[in-house]
Amino acid sequence: MLDYPRAFSRNSIFACRTFFWWGRYFSLTLHLAGEELERRRGALTGMHERLASAGWHVCVNDDPWQHHFGEDNYRAASTLTEEQWKGILQQPFVKIAKQCKLTDWENILPVAAVEYASLLGWLGGSSDS
Repeated sequence: MLDYPRAFSRNSIFACRTFFWWGRYFSLTLHLAGEELERRRGALTGMHERLASAGWHVCVNDDPWQHHFGEDNYRAASTLTEEQWKGILQQPFVKIAKQCKLTDWENILPVAAVEYASLLGWLGGSSDS
């Protein structure tokens, strides 16, 4: 697991988390909670279609520390209605994730950089904005 950038505190989370799921895939995750989520709710509101088009998944679980891609934890953004998306944005945390193929092993760093850059660009900047 790699968290970069990361900002974890009692009242706020902003983390880009990259996981290697042994022998299965890589996952890229943006985890927002607390003050960091509050700063970005407006931008997130308009991101549903972009997330759906780009193949991102959204956490539907009440537990922010579950990371698997089971249907009880993540659903493809493309399967969510606008009302469901708005409901997720009212939760105390939002996690947006994407799987990357294991065959991308040699290119995972540039792939992750492009995916995170798009996601952060849609949010309107870095964790410092």
